[in-house]
Amino acid sequence: RHLVALGFSSDNVKHEPVDCYAEWARLDGLPACDVLVTNPPFSGTHAERLFRHLHRLQTKGQCPSFLVLLPNYVYTKTFYKELYLFD
Repeated sequence: RHLVALGFSSDNVKHEPVDCYAEWARLDGLPACDVLVTNPPFSGTHAERLFRHLHRLQTKGQCPSFLVLLPNYVYTKTFYKELYLFD
């Protein structure tokens, strides 16, 4: 309802629990969208799985710009440094 209030069509807003990793694997990418809003847990391997997937799509030219609000400890992780920090 908040996205609809911002002008997004209710026909195009999907608000339901989805196993995003299974869905992205099935699609071999992201669903067709203008905006992807998600709130993944950052426990376990979720952050790494999310960033590795986004990075893979970026290198294939299939990922729009993205913004992830994340706990500050994530950028100190080895996987994050390997993917996004350059000397």
